[in-house]
Amino acid sequence: MNEIVKEIKNSHLPFLGNRDAMYYKEEIDKIIIFMGDEAITTDISNQYEEFFDSIGLTMDKVLLFHSNANLNRKGYYFIDYFFTECKGLLKSNKYSFSESIDFNIKKEKIYNCLNHSANQHRTFVFDNLKSKGLLKKGFVSYVDNGIYLPTNFESNPTEDQDWRWSTILPEIISKTYFNVVTETHHDIEPDFDSLFITEKICKALITQPFILVGNVGMLEYLRNKGFETYSELFDESYDLITNPNERLNFVLDEVEKVCNMDIEELEKIYKSVLWKVEHNRNVMLNFKDDDYYISIKDTLDKWNHYV
Repeated sequence: MNEIVKEIKNSHLPFLGNRDAMYYKEEIDKIIIFMGDEAITTDISNQYEEFFDSIGLTMDKVLLFHSNANLNRKGYYFIDYFFTECKGLLKSNKYSFSESIDFNIKKEKIYNCLNHSANQHRTFVFDNLKSKGLLKKGFVSYVDNGIYLPTNFESNPTEDQDWRWSTILPEIISKTYFNVVTETHHDIEPDFDSLFITEKICKALITQPFILVGNVGMLEYLRNKGFETYSELFDESYDLITNPNERLNFVLDEVEKVCNMDIEELEKIYKSVLWKVEHNRNVMLNFKDDDYYISIKDTLDKWNHYV
């Protein structure tokens, strides 16, 4: 089995090549592959299984951890990895951001929308915010396209910082009413058929109200986990719109609606829902750990790659 592990690590498959968090666990006679921070889509899983078959590896000998709640296939094990990571962040109070957020100060902008990696749905959002004349109403970044926040807000993570979480910016959060979260996956793009909850949603959950640019059913998934969302601010029926273009346009129309709302009315609604931020932090702090993940965590920690 160790030779098969080497073959997998030497492959050029998405996410698998050179992945350290992979080993043979003799007690259960399975190859453990930890990809908890990745959403393994249908297309990628098809590629994996074709390759495994070519090297004589059957899926009953594989235990692949992943973060796509929509994927339910033999040999794959779903975990809410980013909830677990966020829980650890809150317990450690590593960045002390909660004490730095001031919900009562005067807002400079209506919303914030922070983007790093370029992809189709983020470009769609940015272009439409621009065409609707809404960029001036938000703190908006799109790093891969050369669009940065004002320099006094910039966060420059060092190698010692966790790049996922150090981008929580209390000053931006304090000076805006809500966050436009552009998640990693959106089904406007090929093979982005996942329900993939990443740190982007987690950061919004524990800091301020938000509207979500993501796949179908994500808000419903969050609510089923005990989190509160913000139907007082937005028509959240967008969450169940199956057509990706229609869902994107609906979300952008909601952003425009709130940006043009009477400011006193917006302030009133905003203050009435702030209790949900504290509620969501408590849900995150008490999120139930996955026992199976915890049972292998010590082995995984030797690669110093996961929380």
